[in-house]
Amino acid sequence: MSTGGAPARGTFEEPPAELTPHTAWGFSTTSADYDRSVTANQRGAHRLVASLPTEAYERILDVGCGTGLATTEVLGRFPGVRKVIGVDPAEGMLAELRDKLATRDDLEVELQNVPAEEMRLEPAGVDLAISTMAFHWLPDRRAVATSMAAALRPGGVFAVLAPSAGADLEFFQLVRELDPPAPSEWLDAERRYILDPAELERVVEDVGLEIEDMWVEERVRRVTPDEFIDRMKAVATHVFLRTPGYEPAVLEDAWSRTEDGIRARAADRGAFEYRFNKVFVVARRPG
Repeated sequence: MSTGGAPARGTFEEPPAELTPHTAWGFSTTSADYDRSVTANQRGAHRLVASLPTEAYERILDVGCGTGLATTEVLGRFPGVRKVIGVDPAEGMLAELRDKLATRDDLEVELQNVPAEEMRLEPAGVDLAISTMAFHWLPDRRAVATSMAAALRPGGVFAVLAPSAGADLEFFQLVRELDPPAPSEWLDAERRYILDPAELERVVEDVGLEIEDMWVEERVRRVTPDEFIDRMKAVATHVFLRTPGYEPAVLEDAWSRTEDGIRARAADRGAFEYRFNKVFVVARRPG
């Protein structure tokens, strides 16, 4: 296994049936190393939570909560939180969050190990519904946004952070240049999993929420090739390392060539340079 916790070259494994769909399997596979590999996501969660209106949030809902990057930021800024509802299909990620909250006897913690589309929520039962770096993975974003909005009390706050158009452009360019070509699902990943801010804006407004703040960050990062590779394994094992419908040997070969491309691009300056854009939205349920 690599330091990123994902299957190494030559050790691709079939996800167990109980951990399908593949998204849940992928994140459970990398959960132990997730926080270490995605420190930039932690900083993004901090910036989103820092932008929330200063008011009482006693009950919070974290959708696609993972290891709890958003939850821990909210708890740090708003000590009045009394209940946390975390929803994630990856049991490995929930186990990490469970450990983080184990000493918080003052909190009521409800962790739902289900896809976001199947979460069970009391109408108007939370003060804050938040999702950081998970919304783009949802098959039906509008349905989930509808459920989040319904779960908010009148006047409650909705907040989302997701990758925005242009994120990981350099990585996707490498994938497109592979010869022999990469699996078709790899080539389609940029369109499927990177959000157009206009799409997110439409979804939020269509479910009856009023946007109070929305912005896009455009950043350029320089990291070592190993750091970038570990990050991609941590967040997208289910997309690139175990693509449904492909033989392990095909994936192993394509990923090996992708790693070679990342290292080659970093050779001159010792770092892999890539852009990572994020879209942030803070909205409110009327009332």
